[in-house]
Amino acid sequence: MKRFLLIAFVLIILIGTGLFWLANELSPKSDAPLDASLESVNILPPQEKRSPAPLGQSTPAPSSANQTSPTINPSMKVGSIPKPDRPTIFQEQMLERGMLGVEAGAKRFAEEAYILRQHADGSFELVSQGKIKFKFLLIDSEWRYTQAIRWESDWRPLSFALDMKGPLGFGNRQVQAQIDKSGAHIHSDGKDSERPVPDQPFFLLAFFSSFTALPQWVAKEKSDSFSLPVLGLGMRPTQEAKNRSSAPSPTTQIAFKKIGSVEIQDKKDPTKKMTVQRYDLASENFNSVLFVDGAHFIGLLSEPPDKSADKRFFVYREDLFPEGFTLAGQAR
Repeated sequence: MKRFLLIAFVLIILIGTGLFWLANELSPKSDAPLDASLESVNILPPQEKRSPAPLGQSTPAPSSANQTSPTINPSMKVGSIPKPDRPTIFQEQMLERGMLGVEAGAKRFAEEAYILRQHADGSFELVSQGKIKFKFLLIDSEWRYTQAIRWESDWRPLSFALDMKGPLGFGNRQVQAQIDKSGAHIHSDGKDSERPVPDQPFFLLAFFSSFTALPQWVAKEKSDSFSLPVLGLGMRPTQEAKNRSSAPSPTTQIAFKKIGSVEIQDKKDPTKKMTVQRYDLASENFNSVLFVDGAHFIGLLSEPPDKSADKRFFVYREDLFPEGFTLAGQAR
């Protein structure tokens, strides 16, 4: 009897694996670039329409008016905002467009194309499309997702949306959130929930391209050291995170410290270099290094205190450094 059950179990695994492989191979796959349809992404929940801020009553948002685009990619389209020494109205503009590569350990497992722009009403919007590669029953598979975040002109989050799809519906996830001072009102996979939020503007941590907003915070801060509250949305929360979400307000803070200028180089071509600004980031959960060029995101490296290579997390501008980068003069 035990032998029969073992044979049946093996057959079920083999048949299931075969069916998953067949469905994965037959499912429609797009070879179009991830950024091919970014301009038309519209998954955010409906937002109350707002008019541009009246003259003299707006708080100018951080801009790249006096910043140069990354020198390795001088064709990057970066707009400018009038200097805030006079009454200001906002201009519709593209702040940044790029492609991110993502590594965990020493293995590249994801990529994400994104656009960061400012609207005429002063709000900011990030739209992105990405894919995460994984193995399921030894079969190469991937999740594809679309993400959008919108902020007020002071970078206080307004709304968030995520639409993720996997093979045979495995890992499918849909999230929409409206955010105001009373909290984050979340509709996720057919269920509604509430999350408390800080009173002041805070960093909304979602999928990888959400990190591209960090240089905008750096650009608008006057101090070389400051702290920023952080709230995570998008990923399925752990039980610990669920317990923390019932607290009166999020307590996680990211502490920023400016280190200064450093030189980085392409991993494959050491002659391809760039001088960037380095910021050390610290929180209760991780320690990271942020690399920026003016108000532009270049990369973010997170490592545990013991510097274990297998726990290393690296997000970088793949369109600038196709294989990633390292500090000049250092090995990978």
